[in-house]
Amino acid sequence: PIKQRHTILTMASSSIKSDRTQGSVSSDESSKSVLSATGLISKLPRTNSTRQAHKFRTLDEFYEEAHILPSKALLSILGHRLGYFMIFVSLGIANTGDSAEIGSMGFLMANENFRDDVVQGNDGLVASALYLGMLFGGLLAGPACDREGRRSILLSGLFLNSSFGLAMAFSENAVQLCACRFVMGLGIGAIVSCLLALTSEHTPPKKRGGYLNFVAAFWTIGSIYVALFAFLMFEKFAKSWRLYVLCNAAPSALAFILISIFVPESARFLGLHGHYNQAARVANRVARSMGFRGSQLTVAEIQSHFPPEEVPLKGKPALLTSCMDMFRAFANLYKGETRRNLLFVQSMWFTLSFGSGLSLWMTRVFAELQIADRYMMALFYAFSSIPGVVVAGFVLDRFSRTRLLTVAMTFTFACSLVFAALTATGASGWLIVASSCVFHSFLVLSWSVLSVITAEVFSTSSRSTALGLCAASGRIAAILSHPFFAALIESQQPLAVILLGSSSFAIGVLASVTSGLKSLTGAPLQDIEAGISLQNQQISGKSNG
Repeated sequence: PIKQRHTILTMASSSIKSDRTQGSVSSDESSKSVLSATGLISKLPRTNSTRQAHKFRTLDEFYEEAHILPSKALLSILGHRLGYFMIFVSLGIANTGDSAEIGSMGFLMANENFRDDVVQGNDGLVASALYLGMLFGGLLAGPACDREGRRSILLSGLFLNSSFGLAMAFSENAVQLCACRFVMGLGIGAIVSCLLALTSEHTPPKKRGGYLNFVAAFWTIGSIYVALFAFLMFEKFAKSWRLYVLCNAAPSALAFILISIFVPESARFLGLHGHYNQAARVANRVARSMGFRGSQLTVAEIQSHFPPEEVPLKGKPALLTSCMDMFRAFANLYKGETRRNLLFVQSMWFTLSFGSGLSLWMTRVFAELQIADRYMMALFYAFSSIPGVVVAGFVLDRFSRTRLLTVAMTFTFACSLVFAALTATGASGWLIVASSCVFHSFLVLSWSVLSVITAEVFSTSSRSTALGLCAASGRIAAILSHPFFAALIESQQPLAVILLGSSSFAIGVLASVTSGLKSLTGAPLQDIEAGISLQNQQISGKSNG
């Protein structure tokens, strides 16, 4: 009817005036938004410009468009994308901080002064305290990241890790040491839950594997960092273990500063939670940091891609609501196809984490095998992760990730057997160290592939929760493994230590071969689990930021 059309056009005119005042959406987009909402846009004639404007870009499409620069010169790209690279450098340094705090314990355990001063025979307990904290930290922080935001939880985790890392240097006994390590573990658990999610959500699909591997590569830098400082402080200059602990806290403190400056909240998270204006601003900020000067992403485009937010539970105490949301988030992940994916990824985290416990005790293994210059050999072992990172960066965006995981796990298992065979036959020290380095390269490659798969196989609405659950599976494996490794080391059975790690990798190979997981190489990220509504997932937050 003519009267109804007149009412609709009046609404469109009012919306255009309002948006011109606010400067958030163009007039064409405003009128189209109003008319589309009435369901009568099809009754109006469409020009070519109207049809073109109707093709709203998703965040993935926008980031792909923004990532393409006309100039291919390396220096030009670096100049245009310095701000974008700083996002991932900052996130990478956070990963370095985690690696430093986790990896340093192996060198501390090999230091007699540290063991006499504070460990006092509690090797297994001290080694497991950090992983126990990481277990609870991941379980608590994962749902919090999906509810409150990735960036704020990440910064909280970095604060805990750096501050209690400093406090650890002043520990006087095993109780104080374990308390500090436990709280640091809470922080690391929060960091792990948010880090990969935030990285994957700031990247275009076709380059996601490369950027995730870039951030993961900083774990290697952390390993080299602690190995180098251990060599210099313990073997070269015989410095106190307390100074070594202080140095290990520096990367997390630096990451806290850099992320506060350079890393914004995820635009996907903001859009999913109804903060449409903020999401558009963040997406355009990230695009500008890539050197993009084309058409900006509009609020209307964000709204067209993300469904309206539903009202969260009300009328219950905040703590009770948060606990219910957390358990509901966990339960939703064990439904439908997501359950199969989650169980597979959890099994891989468990087997890799159990076997990776071997790396923590590698310095002690070298000592038991009477290999000279064990700190120098441990430094070589840390450097051997670089080939794994380089290979991962080359293949992750070119081949099926699931097949890569199977290949990497198979070579990890095979190399661990070679390492064990050379140890059993009493081969020369250099040959044993060389075999351990080759094993370590493939272990790092396996972790790189698994990290990318974990970050992309789950939806935005539950990505951090799933990461927290998967990381928690790994922490359980680490907690279970360290008492066994410690007992075998104390009974002077280095070969048994290696074989224990190998058995875990064998299970991982079988799991990867039979997974049936679909590869998502170059595919857009999923934002909501299929068949699960936002109401069931209980996403909370304010509407339209």
